Amino acid sequence: MLDLVGGDAGVRALDVLKSGARVNVLPTIWVDKLVDAGSQKSLNVAGYKAQRSGQDMARVLEQLATGKLKLHIQQTYSLSEVVAAHTELQKGDTFGKIVLKVD
Repeated sequence: MLDLVGGDAGVRALDVLKSGARVNVLPTIWVDKLVDAGSQKSLNVAGYKAQRSGQDMARVLEQLATGKLKLHIQQTYSLSEVVAAHTELQKGDTFGKIVLKVD
């Protein structure tokens, strides 16, 4: 799992993982909290350092295309609904991505 949120949302996301799963946490300030929360499942939790690289982006896109990496989109909003999208994010219980669609 690639956790791009951390905190309590990251901890809740651990519930869907099998024992021994690997978790990379991009907001590395949350690594310790997720290590503690995942200790009963023997999760391999580590910080993930993102670096800008066309090669890395191509690898991620390939993994998305082959289904090896899955992206969960919770809700899609048109750009004119940006206020509603932001309100949804502020609730703090989003599981997945909120996407703005530019027409």
